[in-house]
Amino acid sequence: MIVLFSFRVLLIAMAVVLSSGCLIAQLKLGSLPGANTIPLQITEVDRSPNVRAYTFNPSGLVPEINWTADWIWLNPSQYPQLQRTKTTWLGPQENNYPYRVFFRRELEYKSGNEPVYLYCTADVRFRLYINGKLTAEGPVNTGGDYNDSNPPGYWYYSVYDISTFLTKGKNTIAVEVFSWALEWSEITSTYGRFIAEIKSGKQTLLRSDTNWKAATDTSLQRKADWLEWQVAKEIPEWKSVEFDDAAWPKAAIQINASATRLIRSSIPELMQTPLQPKNLLRNSKVSEDHYLLDFSKNRVARIQCSFTAKAGDTIEIIPFEKKEYVASPSRAIRLIAKEGKTEFRSPNLAAFRYLKVRIAASAPVQIHSFEAIFTTYPVAYQGSFSCSDNFYNQLWSIARYTTQLCMGDMFYDSPMHQEPNACTGDYFIESLNAFYAFGESWLTRQNLVQTAQMLEKNSYRMFHTSYSLIWVQMLQKYVHFTGDSTILSEVLPAAHQLMTLFRSYLNKDYLIANAPNYMFMDWIKIDRFNAHHPPAMIGTGYMTAFYFKALKDLVWLQEWGSRHSVKEASIQTAQQYNRLADSIKWGIESMLWDSGRKLYRDGIAGMTTSQPSFWLPADTAIITYSAHMNTLAVLYGIAPKERELSLIDYVVTQNEYELQPYFMSYVLASLTKLGKTDEGLEQVDKWKFGIDTSTYTLKENWQEISATGYRGDYSHAWGGAPLLFLSTNLLGVTPYSSGYRQITIHPYEGNKINWANGKVPIGNNEVVEVDWSKEKVKSRWKYNLPSNRTGILRMPESWRNKQIYINGKKVNYQKEMTCSSSTIFIEVQ
Repeated sequence: MIVLFSFRVLLIAMAVVLSSGCLIAQLKLGSLPGANTIPLQITEVDRSPNVRAYTFNPSGLVPEINWTADWIWLNPSQYPQLQRTKTTWLGPQENNYPYRVFFRRELEYKSGNEPVYLYCTADVRFRLYINGKLTAEGPVNTGGDYNDSNPPGYWYYSVYDISTFLTKGKNTIAVEVFSWALEWSEITSTYGRFIAEIKSGKQTLLRSDTNWKAATDTSLQRKADWLEWQVAKEIPEWKSVEFDDAAWPKAAIQINASATRLIRSSIPELMQTPLQPKNLLRNSKVSEDHYLLDFSKNRVARIQCSFTAKAGDTIEIIPFEKKEYVASPSRAIRLIAKEGKTEFRSPNLAAFRYLKVRIAASAPVQIHSFEAIFTTYPVAYQGSFSCSDNFYNQLWSIARYTTQLCMGDMFYDSPMHQEPNACTGDYFIESLNAFYAFGESWLTRQNLVQTAQMLEKNSYRMFHTSYSLIWVQMLQKYVHFTGDSTILSEVLPAAHQLMTLFRSYLNKDYLIANAPNYMFMDWIKIDRFNAHHPPAMIGTGYMTAFYFKALKDLVWLQEWGSRHSVKEASIQTAQQYNRLADSIKWGIESMLWDSGRKLYRDGIAGMTTSQPSFWLPADTAIITYSAHMNTLAVLYGIAPKERELSLIDYVVTQNEYELQPYFMSYVLASLTKLGKTDEGLEQVDKWKFGIDTSTYTLKENWQEISATGYRGDYSHAWGGAPLLFLSTNLLGVTPYSSGYRQITIHPYEGNKINWANGKVPIGNNEVVEVDWSKEKVKSRWKYNLPSNRTGILRMPESWRNKQIYINGKKVNYQKEMTCSSSTIFIEVQ
């Protein structure tokens, strides 16, 4: 369903309903502040669904409430063994018995003029139905770490506008809560719990309490690699208005959840739209044993189908990304049918282009519908890019689409893996692409805040140790792009504690020699060691460089925050960070610079006092000079300027190992810093081995199997750095001052590209339009800026001896020039 209208402040409340096997979008307009709502104005670019540009700001959300509802669960006196929950790393080991809890409650509703809002969350996962229709599902990911065994004392909830789902008189609220994780990223308090409150204006219409009914269900189970649903074992029609729940026991207050701090999610609800396969299975009787459904390119989606079968008939659905490679089942589904009609919607997301459907039936099964509910963060394709090289155009588009696939209620390392929100190395790259492709910053903000909360919960340690420092870079870039000072009050205390922790890892020479591990560098081997978790004599310089950069970014944030009256920021703290950063720079120079090789060594064997472990191999008597350490020395200003060109030349010409797409983002950033755009484009050419056109996505590695024996997936946005590189270097637009109040314009001066055009989002649905072409005699650049912004033109060195005209007026060469006009037309000859 596509609804067209114009709006500015108004938001469309969207809910997704399952009715007769079809996805129905319910829409409601309102002039009051909305719930976490999105516009359902779906468009397509390159066969990729996205939404029209829309306005979203958490300040316009329904305010947080003073909860009067109780956390409820099964009565412990009746169900003593069904009180605990289990996720990948959290929960009692003996609790390997997955079950669902069904809740029901009736609501008498007198229709009124004010919207009705549902405040709701659960542990681990829930789906809520009103009068039998799917109305809400969640919760928004609260955020955890890989191998995180520390439950949070806080939990995230969302707000839903349910006005269109209610009817005058009796309404039935039915909820299913899953007691186990379906994804790695999911976390738990280790206790089952559900809480909800329904309000209209100041009136509370319903709250979770002991008047709710609760029953158990084990019809949906995890069986090895399969999610198996024995349909006939589920309580029939339990979600419907007509169902009689008189025999169900009453729910009990979950006392183990009483101290939990509830936090409202500050991102929109996810965009969901049904996609049909090329070869439809609809209203047909199927007797063959298997079908292959093709969805044209990789999708991140819930799988939804409706069919009529005999009791005991089995339908298996296996999602996979690439036709030539079907791994062991990932999120595979087995449906054991009841007699008659069955409707199914998978509770978790899968990444796939193809669905392999296998049917074992006593008679032909009638398929009523089979579709993928494409589900992502509601991105609008505000940014664009095109140039004279078609490969770069295709790569930019593929990087944009893969980034979209990796944006849900959190950033994903990939929709196939869905690792925790502490995979900051991935998310830093994705957040930069989100700025340039979509003009999107709110997901980045929530991810940053949740990471700060997680760091505090886990004593500021992160499984991938280097990623905790990259979180600081992600924060600095977010503030620079958005000008948002409010986030600093929420995260600067955590950043300070993180710096304090890493200071304890320094040795007397100011090197990070005593870290618990040095994860993560790259999916390669350096010498004989896996760079995923190298020994200290390989990881020391790399980790020290990240610490140096984190300190420098916090100097910027403390100084910027002080100018913007952030009480947690201070010039004194900035000065302390600067002094420590200077000492670290001295330590790197004095201990790691090899004047004979004219390279930085990675570390010194035997320097660490940390005990070897699985994630920290013991040192050996070798010396390595990784491209990683030498790249960061250039990028972060550790190396003197006179060394930068020779160091980056070593990085791009060394052939000891092949840098993978993730770390190439740092190489491209270094070349951007040095103004080496054409040299950077030569590195971007490596992505001819880093894209997969059959899935229209980015591969995790260049190879099918990496040097470490790792086989990656095909929807991995950490390889998306070319999008940022092409937009910043060929369109030449970056923020000069925070929030793009002033906009840097830096025209391309290389020889590989003849023309380029596109749009660079700068926030608030505003874009900078760029269009340029180079000819033998004359070259032209045109920039259209929003009327309230100022352009700062940085003239290329090659213009020094040329004639320069700006808006028809001849000007002299100058390195930097302020342009106040909203249209900047440049001619150079």
